Amino acid sequence: MNDGKTPGYVFKMFLIDAKVDDLLTNPQFIAWTKYANEFYEKNHAKKASMAPAIAALYGDDAVFGMLDAVKKVQSTEKIASKLQAEQIQRLLSSNQSPSHVFKVFNFDNTGYEVLSSPLFKTWFNYLK
Repeated sequence: MNDGKTPGYVFKMFLIDAKVDDLLTNPQFIAWTKYANEFYEKNHAKKASMAPAIAALYGDDAVFGMLDAVKKVQSTEKIASKLQAEQIQRLLSSNQSPSHVFKVFNFDNTGYEVLSSPLFKTWFNYLK
């Protein structure tokens, strides 16, 4: 902590080989979240979202899919829901193309079911 390495840098250094599907249960990820929280407290910095660091390493599509899957597991539901909400907010505020967001939300593989997805309304409003 004394060397001032940013949480994003530390994430890349220690979790570069971690598989996205196992990320939230990886002991190094748990240690990283503690490091990130302590870093922001120590530096009196505004707490940043963890989602950008994760997406930078794995890509938006893979992270969104992983978070969607692990939201169904009781032990990871809370953190996965939080991270996915952060990822959605970041995507919608970063001027990504609607087609990119559509793909990240995995709508391109859902057929007519897309219309019943709670995120479809969010994506539709993003078009405006």
